[in-house]
Amino acid sequence: MLNKALAFSALAALAAAAPRPQLINLDEIPDYTPTVTMVPGLTAQVVTYDPTAAISAAAADVTDSPLLQEKRDLLQARAACAAQPTMANVYNIDVSSASAFRADTIAAGKANNAVTPSGYALNFQNSGKASSAYGYLGYQTVSSYDPSICANKCNSITGCLAFNIYFERDPTVEPGTGCTNPSAFANIKCSYWGGNLDTTTLTNGGQMRSSFEVAIAGSNGYTTTKYQVISGYTTPKFLNTAVMNAPTDCNGADTYMGYKLFNEAVFDARLCSAACDAQSAYNIANPPSDGSKPKLCKFFNTYILNKNGVGQGQYCSMYTEQWSSTYATNTGQNRGSDKYTMSFSFMYGNTTDDGTPACASTDSAFCSAYINYIPPVSTIVSSFTPAPTTVTSTQVNVVTSTIYTATITAAAGHAARVRRDGNGTETGLDYSISIIESIDPSYTNKPVDSPQTASSTGLARRALATPAKFANWPASRISASCSIIATGRATTTVVSTASAPQTTVAVTSASTTTVYGTLTVPGVQLASPTAIIGSLSGSPGSYDDLYYHLDLPFPIGAFGKTSSSIWLEINGCVSLNTGFGDFVNERLPSTNMADTTLLGYWDDLYIYQGTQQGIYYDITGEVGSRVLQFEFYTSAFQRRTEYFHFIMTFYENQVGLVKYKYFDISYNGLSATVGAQSRSAGKFLQYSFNQAVINPGLEITIDTNAGTMTHTG
Repeated sequence: MLNKALAFSALAALAAAAPRPQLINLDEIPDYTPTVTMVPGLTAQVVTYDPTAAISAAAADVTDSPLLQEKRDLLQARAACAAQPTMANVYNIDVSSASAFRADTIAAGKANNAVTPSGYALNFQNSGKASSAYGYLGYQTVSSYDPSICANKCNSITGCLAFNIYFERDPTVEPGTGCTNPSAFANIKCSYWGGNLDTTTLTNGGQMRSSFEVAIAGSNGYTTTKYQVISGYTTPKFLNTAVMNAPTDCNGADTYMGYKLFNEAVFDARLCSAACDAQSAYNIANPPSDGSKPKLCKFFNTYILNKNGVGQGQYCSMYTEQWSSTYATNTGQNRGSDKYTMSFSFMYGNTTDDGTPACASTDSAFCSAYINYIPPVSTIVSSFTPAPTTVTSTQVNVVTSTIYTATITAAAGHAARVRRDGNGTETGLDYSISIIESIDPSYTNKPVDSPQTASSTGLARRALATPAKFANWPASRISASCSIIATGRATTTVVSTASAPQTTVAVTSASTTTVYGTLTVPGVQLASPTAIIGSLSGSPGSYDDLYYHLDLPFPIGAFGKTSSSIWLEINGCVSLNTGFGDFVNERLPSTNMADTTLLGYWDDLYIYQGTQQGIYYDITGEVGSRVLQFEFYTSAFQRRTEYFHFIMTFYENQVGLVKYKYFDISYNGLSATVGAQSRSAGKFLQYSFNQAVINPGLEITIDTNAGTMTHTG
């Protein structure tokens, strides 16, 4: 059952981490001797284990409810001289005395020549003692010394991990008054265990029953080589007799959360995973009162704790971060004459989150920029009294400025728009788009952003690259991890003097630190761009969430829906039917958009005044095989140091086919949706949703007719 003294009866106990190293708290471990009652005179004894109930109890932490472990009442007294179940001495082993039995060479030969069953490892061989280990699951007598018989039985017992096969010198009748030392026979037994076996578990050397001596010979022990696979956790690593002694994380925080101890059951790693998951859920529901982030269990080490070779139970140590096996350095400790050791040690980690934090030493600059952290300013004032003749007041202002030197590249030429249709007749209508109307949604709950002042330096990009370790992290995890280390205060020191009756001289000095950076801003790529919004000579204003109703010279569409009357969204989409202007992207399929929509990069995009940002179009090719391209050259709402530049291409002779090409995407798509959808057709294709997989040079081709997506780059 669950050990009441050690089972976190208050789940909050894990919130306070113990200091490193994670040595066993021996004061909290009561003396415990596993109950192993092997009743003589039976051919078999059964002890059952219910893993479903045990795992549920571990998760719920119901310390007053024992694990469902049914035991037959086999302790009633037997009448003296009552006949015992016997078997033929098939190997002619000498049973004339206990000493002759132990020295019998036939028994030793059977043990030494036994074949180790598949899926098991040999732990000890030809011992004169039998095991008394952790997790007793019963025994049976067998008719031949064959470990494979025991292995097959162990495989059929829920929770069985090891077995011990041995010869036992037993009496033919119950020893007692009238038959104190009856004749003997050579019994063959297999005992079954829910924990591992080794030489330290060899504690049963026989016993006296009246004047009859029970003896053991040819004892072999075997433990499974298989491991438990737990959904949501990594393949376990076997640490044998060592356990974890994990360090603090890169920010100096203790990653050790605490432990749980189970006993009177069997070794089952799923008890630890259930406790680990339950502890995380509890900590989330009951966050620390100081406002710090809840500690989540991402890794555990489970093993059997032994006192002087006797299994005390299954120990589960929990951690907020995954560590390598190089930290498995704890191999036991002594207390007085008692020796505590560990065995059957495994470590498991969360498959979706290894718990690695953002590090203040290496990631603070990126994190501060990522979550737009602005440190508060503290002013430190110190004063001194000058000589009586002069009072000096000095103020030091430290100013840090960043200057970017930008190079803007653009396709050369931007030729005049002269087109001819198939018969050579010049026409502009076949190559132009009419803007029927534009709509500017108003949001009462959206923060106000002031227009950017016109600048000749163009758009500045975020200068800090995303660290490699964050590449596959979801945006929510980056924000949560970064919020822990993006802390601190900017400090300004003011040094002043006390007033004096004499002449006062005021001195002000300033120290300026200038950081220079160079970046390249790719210009508009279309050969003959026409602005729908914005301007190559500088956008006349700042624009947000606009969408335009356009009339095209040929129809486009998706999933069998086509139209030449479309809606163009600043937020990276082209729609049929109507515009929607929503700035909060969603996973596909979404009900928060027009019926049929092509999503080149659905995010809260923005065009800043005075830059070359805008949405441009170009139509090329002969009538019947014309190509329409929309080029989005934007930043993001209130994130003017980020940059989003891509082209959506449509084909007159391949309606339903669209190609997206990306030139520059800040954070590689961590806050955007890319794909296509038609609600009325009941179909969608999603390339990404808030994933960092949209890289410069990427080209995605979506064929809504065939229902396929391909990409290069």
